[in-house]
Amino acid sequence: SKASERKIINSVFSFYQPIYSEIPNNMSIRVSDEEINYLEYATPEHMEAKIFNISMYELQKLYNILGTRLFQNNVRIGISNKKVGRELRDEFKTYLIAGLTNEYKDYSEEANAYFSLPDSTLSKFNPDIFWYKHNGINIYINEDSPLEFSGDSIILNPHDVNVINGAQTLTNFFLAKEEVLEETSSFMDLDEKVLSKNIDKVLKDIVVKTVFIKG
Repeated sequence: SKASERKIINSVFSFYQPIYSEIPNNMSIRVSDEEINYLEYATPEHMEAKIFNISMYELQKLYNILGTRLFQNNVRIGISNKKVGRELRDEFKTYLIAGLTNEYKDYSEEANAYFSLPDSTLSKFNPDIFWYKHNGINIYINEDSPLEFSGDSIILNPHDVNVINGAQTLTNFFLAKEEVLEETSSFMDLDEKVLSKNIDKVLKDIVVKTVFIKG
């Protein structure tokens, strides 16, 4: 109940990290809107880059299997306990809540209060406009690792993937998702499985410019 005690607990759990016994050698990340145009750039120095529009739902696949290992070479590691991190999570939560609003209009009074946002907020935090308000994610891939684009998907080896810019966005976004799930767990008339599916729908609507750099 004391701030000093919470600080001690938070410091202990800040080292907590999931460990996966098996990470696949190949995984597929779907590109938004099937075979949309992408930008490609290559240099004589054995460097190449491809830029795609990818949803948060697809980027979550990498985050789920790699955890914080995904950010080991990041310029700035995700700042979960600082003011900027808190502000980012609150903003990302608003996108998620705005996206869920239409699904939960006729539930309990408590749920309606949580999901009822003014029209101005719904307009500002519509998941569809996230793309316009975010710089994007940079993902580095080792030179000898596969990076293939087939149909509407990117094939890569997650062992060789590292987010070098965008750790704050991804870590705080998925922390925001967990906070929404935790906060809504008190609404007894919300089915958890349905809620999770509805959040996944919102994640598919939130699209990010994603740069894959190989070299």
